[in-house]
Amino acid sequence: MAKRLYKLGALAQDHRTGLKMLFKAVAKDDFDTLQYPLGTNYVVPANKTLYISMVWFIGDTARTIMRVLYGDDVVTASAVPPTNPVYISPFYQILVSGEDHHHETLMEVPEGKYPAVEFQVGSGSAEIQGIEI
Repeated sequence: MAKRLYKLGALAQDHRTGLKMLFKAVAKDDFDTLQYPLGTNYVVPANKTLYISMVWFIGDTARTIMRVLYGDDVVTASAVPPTNPVYISPFYQILVSGEDHHHETLMEVPEGKYPAVEFQVGSGSAEIQGIEI
């Protein structure tokens, strides 16, 4: 019997429960914890690792930059990062206002950590796709 496979970017697994699409709209020069489902701050569950395979973002200003990180606590519209921040991506930049970008990647967020994004220069929205394993 054939087995169903669920795939996000370069990652795949045989059940849907671990697939995550985290989202957050972020103001200029702020840090925000990503949400899944929308309205709920996401923390990586015990005994799991979140493997991020795709990063999408859009900015409202030319030269908006964004990067991905994680920390020990929730931040909402904060000028400072979460406690013990670990930056896991380079700065991604858009050149034209309203332009969206996506990047295939492989980043890890360990159990008990809160993935977040930082926007500088402009505000925008970020979507992170990954798999909990």
